[in-house]
Amino acid sequence: NMSDLTPNDPRLKSSLFVLVSGIRTAKSLMACARVIASTQTVDVTGLGPGEIPRIPLVSLSKDLAQVDMNHIVGVMEASPRLKKLLLPGGGKDALHVRHPSGRPIEIKVTAGSKAGGALVARWLGGGVFDEAPRMASSDEGLEVNLEHQVQAIRGRIRPGGVILLIGSAFAPRGMVYELVRAHHGRPEPHCVVLVADARWMNPMWWTPERAEELRVADYATYQTEVEAKFVDPEGNLFGGIIDPCTREEHLGVFLEPVPGLVYVATMDPATRRNAWTFAVWAKYPDGRIVQVAAKEWTGSPTQPLSPSFVMGEIKGICEMYGCDFVITDQKAFDELRDIAIGLGLALRENCWTAENKREMYTNAAARMAEGLVELAPLPEIKQDLLHVVRVVTPTTVRIELRKDGTGRHADWAPTVVLGVCEFLVYEAPPEPKREDEGFLAEEAALMERVMDDEDAMALYMDLV
Repeated sequence: NMSDLTPNDPRLKSSLFVLVSGIRTAKSLMACARVIASTQTVDVTGLGPGEIPRIPLVSLSKDLAQVDMNHIVGVMEASPRLKKLLLPGGGKDALHVRHPSGRPIEIKVTAGSKAGGALVARWLGGGVFDEAPRMASSDEGLEVNLEHQVQAIRGRIRPGGVILLIGSAFAPRGMVYELVRAHHGRPEPHCVVLVADARWMNPMWWTPERAEELRVADYATYQTEVEAKFVDPEGNLFGGIIDPCTREEHLGVFLEPVPGLVYVATMDPATRRNAWTFAVWAKYPDGRIVQVAAKEWTGSPTQPLSPSFVMGEIKGICEMYGCDFVITDQKAFDELRDIAIGLGLALRENCWTAENKREMYTNAAARMAEGLVELAPLPEIKQDLLHVVRVVTPTTVRIELRKDGTGRHADWAPTVVLGVCEFLVYEAPPEPKREDEGFLAEEAALMERVMDDEDAMALYMDLV
């Protein structure tokens, strides 16, 4: 819906610009061109004597950020007009450029892991975050992450300045991924997103032959570095299929009970470090397996959850949907069963093994990929499912539930898989038709063998 765009279209004027493209597409060069332009166009009206606006160049490492600085220095020194704008000073990892007002504008190199101090305490003429899709996200629990850095500078950008988040696509999570989901094709004054296939951006390098060679050799890399698609590099089991399966937030985490539906409850208990997760499920007439209710409780090593209290709340939710039993795993099953019996609730045990874990998780992911599962809009569900990894070894395939930076251990994954798999129907292969010629021939051969064996014939007659 943006085919009518022109270079000066007001829809492209934004304080935050996101560019996701394949590799070798001049993303960094475009960002550097914008930085040079900003040193001449940013509004410095009202700044006091000695105030020097800064444009930080941020990347995964200082070395990578220095690449952008080298581009800027090289271009400006090679241009007679731009070279006149370079000022002495700036110190290590910095460059001073003269603004039309005569005030210096500082371009500063910094590593993303140490960017906090370089982004605050002064006015900014913009900012570049190179390889932003790969930068740490807030859900990874790190003190310095992309969200916090962008939040720190948005209020410090001078009029005319812009924050640039650029890079090739990576895993389907994090700030850049969420911005792409929310704003791609829907530009707003506070955010414009551009996603571009590498073959569009640099067709001289990405010839059909070169692109096809990479596609055949490494399809996952082809998706991220050519098609600009977000793909989890670790074999995330649910990556890319969670968002399409999650219902809109305004529809709510809890849905009203529907008469005539059969409801099933599942849970993954925990009392100290992990979250205790609980859900209610139903299979709707259209075939969808719907998570109609979801709730979690979180304790700590010093303040663990009370199993009696949590089971009491679970009992109340089960009554809403007419559930009289809850499916759970073997953890503390005997103790929880006694509590549940006292509440008039039954527990059904599911004992995880490497084999059934692999089968059930794979089946649940397959149903989600087919669009047959609807998840509740609870952020923790997505966060946990993104940490379920399929690991391939020379001898087997195993499912791993990995911790994230906040200490969660994919706590929602067992609850979701138990709920989805409870409604899966495994159809037996159809019985062969008796008029089938192959079946009749096989039956005749069997009868011939039976008649040649006196004991077998006697048994056959007894059965008849």
